[in-house]
Amino acid sequence: MRRGGSHDPTPAGRVRRQWQRHTPWTARRRMVDAGAVDAVPGGEEGGSAAVPAVYRGPEGRPGPVLFRLDVDGELFAVREAGDGGTAYDWLSGPNDGYGFGSSGSPTRAMDEHRGSIRTFLAQIDPTTGYIGDT
Repeated sequence: MRRGGSHDPTPAGRVRRQWQRHTPWTARRRMVDAGAVDAVPGGEEGGSAAVPAVYRGPEGRPGPVLFRLDVDGELFAVREAGDGGTAYDWLSGPNDGYGFGSSGSPTRAMDEHRGSIRTFLAQIDPTTGYIGDT
């Protein structure tokens, strides 16, 4: 019996079918195009939902802290991301190790860093401390 619905003749479909035939299914991993994402039960339609801050993609780990930045009373550590962008660790946030990344260079103007952080903070659900569903 074929898994995954209708036959997809594209190269991605062939890779997906090959992966499905040779990879045992587990409740902790899902195939994604950009890396492995740990999952927990309870996503939409009986699927799984991604767990924030556990992505282990191919871009590597962020470098050491370059500086700390206080924005509207919230403290962030700013580091160069493994892909050359910027990693922001939310040090004063309610969830240890939570933050976000940006493709912008860590050497850009401080006002640009503050703008990125304010955009991130505006998306935070105050109940969970994570980016909310919109």
